[in-house]
Amino acid sequence: MIKRKDKLPAIHYANENTIQTIKVIEALEGARFEPVSINTICQRVGTITEIDKALTWDKARRILLTLKLLGWVQENEKGEWLLGARILRFSNRYSEVLIANSIK
Repeated sequence: MIKRKDKLPAIHYANENTIQTIKVIEALEGARFEPVSINTICQRVGTITEIDKALTWDKARRILLTLKLLGWVQENEKGEWLLGARILRFSNRYSEVLIANSIK
């Protein structure tokens, strides 16, 4: 593997879609992980400073539908969004591994 001599800042290599997807997941946290509308998600995300772009409603919806397809989020009957079972399983498993490793 060839090492680059010119060390560019990490933001130079950042993927805009990945940043926006993670920001959408973070926006679902809220105060108590309550279900939220796409408008609320867009407000919580605001302008993403790393890429200096606001998250549009259409982009947020596409991200949410993709995450729903993968089981990471779910949509309730009111059209509000919340974390899905897959992300909760992932989080619980990660916590189990951390605890197991700290005991050793």
